[in-house]
Formats: sequence, C-alpha cells, structure tokens
Amino acid sequence: MSLSSDLRNRIIADNKITSKVGGSSPRVSPYVRNSADVFPSIVYSIDNTEIFTSSLGTVDRGQSSVSVIAIDREYDEADAIAKLIIDQLSGWNGDGAADCISMVSPVSVSHDADSPFDGTQDQVYRVTITFNISHGGAI
Repeated sequence: MSLSSDLRNRIIADNKITSKVGGSSPRVSPYVRNSADVFPSIVYSIDNTEIFTSSLGTVDRGQSSVSVIAIDREYDEADAIAKLIIDQLSGWNGDGAADCISMVSPVSVSHDADSPFDGTQDQVYRVTITFNISHGGAI
C-alpha cells in the first residue's frame, strides 16, 4: 500500500466520518470537484516528505507532513468533521504489516472560508488539520 491509500482507508474506516461525507461513496480524495454536490467532503495532500537513509544509502523510513481538510457550507459541520478526523488519525500506528504508517501525530488546525467556486452565494468553510506521519519507505 502507499501512504495516500493508507490514509484514505483509515479515514473512511470510521462510519461517523463516512456518514457525513457521502455514505457508501465517501467524498474523500486528494482533490475536490467543482460542483455543488461535493459538500461536505474531505481533501488530503501529502505536503512534503523527509527521507531517512541508512549509512549504505538505502531508505529506512520517511516522515511526511500531511494536510487533511474538512470542507462544508456550514462552519459547525466542517469543524465537527475535522474533530472526527483528528480522533480517527491521532496516535494511529498502522493496522498491520500491510500498512506503511508507523505513527500519526496532529500538529496544527486552521480555519478559513473561501468564496464559492460553484456559482452559488454560499461560503465554503475549510478546517485544515496538519499531521506528521512516520512511515516505512520513501512514500
């Protein structure tokens, strides 16, 4: 598995989260589509990765900074989804040998609002959680 797929799988494993972002077809991805039916949703990105190597130059592990963003038209709902994400990911150390993740630590939370991008007048609220993720391999 990859860091991106492990992260998505962990987020959608929580029924409280998936029930808020699309149910059986959860809107959790590295991008958001430009349409009115994307709310609420979760967008994530792997912002950067520091690679740690052995004295022989082989990759031992990586540490990535990851942003997970809860997006909704309602501030309180975006905030509630963000809290569920923090609960689901904090302290996670992988679920077995197939997972590449060894530790997840929340670092920061930021709140902001954007103008609508789908032609409506409603604001788009975003709650961004930054995590440090230690993992096996470079990515």
